[in-house]
Amino acid sequence: MKWYSFDQYKQKAFNIWSVTLPVDKLKWLDTVCNCSIFFKNFMCKHVLDMAIILNYCKPLSTAKNVKIGEQRRRGRPPKFKKALLIQ
Repeated sequence: MKWYSFDQYKQKAFNIWSVTLPVDKLKWLDTVCNCSIFFKNFMCKHVLDMAIILNYCKPLSTAKNVKIGEQRRRGRPPKFKKALLIQ
């Protein structure tokens, strides 16, 4: 992203996303958010987060099994073995 003035940066960086949820739990897919990703895809992480927090929906059990940010092992990484080594 490019900013030509501090006002442009301030407007984009400190913007507050507003999420509007319907009262009925069954209509949580009709939620509206004002972030740019929602305007493109009609779904964003803010909508899903609020639906999960308010127990409107449950996340899949497979989503909980995904490792996030696994640490690298200590030391130098090993060299790659030659791909076409003929024995």
